[in-house]
Amino acid sequence: MSRDRRKTSFEEFDWHLLATALVLSLIGLVFVWSTTHDDESAGLLPRQLLFVGAALPLVAVAVRFPYPTLGRLVVPAYAVCMALLVYQLLGGADEARNTQSWIRLPFGFKLQPSEFAKLAVVLMLAAWLRHRPRPRRLVDLVGPFALALFPAVLVAQQPDLGSAVLLLPVLFAMLFCAGTRLALLLGIGGAGAALAVLLYFSPFLHDYQRARILGFFQSIPEQTAKAKDLRAAGEHEEARQVEHQLRALKQGTNFQVYHSMISIGSGGLIGRGIGRGPHNRLDYLPERHNDFIFAVVGEEWGFLGSSIVLGLYFLLVALTLGVARRTRDAFGRLICVGVATQLGCQVFLNAGVATGLLPVTGVTLPFLSSGGSSMVASFLSLAFVLNVGAHRVTVLDGETFTQGVFGGEPREVLAR
Repeated sequence: MSRDRRKTSFEEFDWHLLATALVLSLIGLVFVWSTTHDDESAGLLPRQLLFVGAALPLVAVAVRFPYPTLGRLVVPAYAVCMALLVYQLLGGADEARNTQSWIRLPFGFKLQPSEFAKLAVVLMLAAWLRHRPRPRRLVDLVGPFALALFPAVLVAQQPDLGSAVLLLPVLFAMLFCAGTRLALLLGIGGAGAALAVLLYFSPFLHDYQRARILGFFQSIPEQTAKAKDLRAAGEHEEARQVEHQLRALKQGTNFQVYHSMISIGSGGLIGRGIGRGPHNRLDYLPERHNDFIFAVVGEEWGFLGSSIVLGLYFLLVALTLGVARRTRDAFGRLICVGVATQLGCQVFLNAGVATGLLPVTGVTLPFLSSGGSSMVASFLSLAFVLNVGAHRVTVLDGETFTQGVFGGEPREVLAR
């Protein structure tokens, strides 16, 4: 690469995108400290600093080489991730919290392959779709669905239903970007929804997962209001039955969501202050440094702080889609769309669970939640987007998403 070409890549590097991720990581470090500084998990902050420090050099290396060159490693990377997922199910996982999601590493570290599998699926789908005609028939979708559903099934068997579900919107978004008709995707989505209903009654769903879904439809505020109405109407026996169910919800399947909603509501407009949230300090909220860190943000930073965090995520997704819009190369655009969809849906799912809008699923909040695999995988996903934005590749005019068919004499253009 010439000096002028390196200069062009440096000038086109999306510093706003990297800065947004770094700000989110800094906020994450603050709240990891807030949730762990006064208990036995106090050592998580230095580990989180180590993970952020280890991720940044990986970003620098990943951005250094043009993404078509890195694309040659997509198939081996996908194969390694699938092999690790199979290895977990065959007994190689370190079981924790009734799941087999981690592989034990030396020096007390753990690897969560499902976090890297999400990126591997994005890259593999982009590599599969870039040189093929637009998928317009069901038979054209067999390959992409197999590439996404195979790891989704493996991850769901750990069981990690949240990470498995995240692969589906990524698949649909990338297929739509590749030219699949919306009507066809909606039809498949409707059939999938019907299959999900059947899955609820099948033996493949674990009892605790079924209980979480059932608990989602048994809203605590609605049950509380119902009990009060029955008391007011003098129907005390029925009211006692509802109150008994309500206590079971608060202490059982809806325990985390119940205290998460209280934490967010108690934060008010500006919050209680860092490290001063009662539910945080008194350990009422399980996994508050990880899956439910957004509840601590709401409790200690209030509505304004939560809105700022969600606004940063919105900016991150918007900037990623902006890189996709600027590039004419099929491979690069598909990568950006896949990463944007994966990050956006993961934030929506995590925040939705914390606020009681969605059933409980164990997914992290990218760049904020404690965890090395999540942090490194999030930065690696970002690195590929930065790579697409920083490098130009030569494509034929017809090999872009801006034109539907090849037309006229092929001419070479530079595309981001």
